[in-house]
Amino acid sequence: MALNYDYRKSKSYCEHLGLVWLGDAFVESADKEAREHGFTQPQMDAAMRQHLWQVRFLFNPRSYNWLQRLTLAMHFIFNFKRDW
Repeated sequence: MALNYDYRKSKSYCEHLGLVWLGDAFVESADKEAREHGFTQPQMDAAMRQHLWQVRFLFNPRSYNWLQRLTLAMHFIFNFKRDW
């Protein structure tokens, strides 16, 4: 599938954040949806920057305090659920 947008800036920003770019196949769905909504290239670049920053935040242990880290670890190890 040919993509509608240029993802070189997004890939560069992804690498700058220390994340792994999963390839163009990873963005096919987002590319199609953005095209349906009439995104311009700058809008797509901004949306990708925001998405990548949020992914980085979610997977950075320093984003969480010790109790949140412990709870997340228990969730993934034991399928533990806590009502906050």
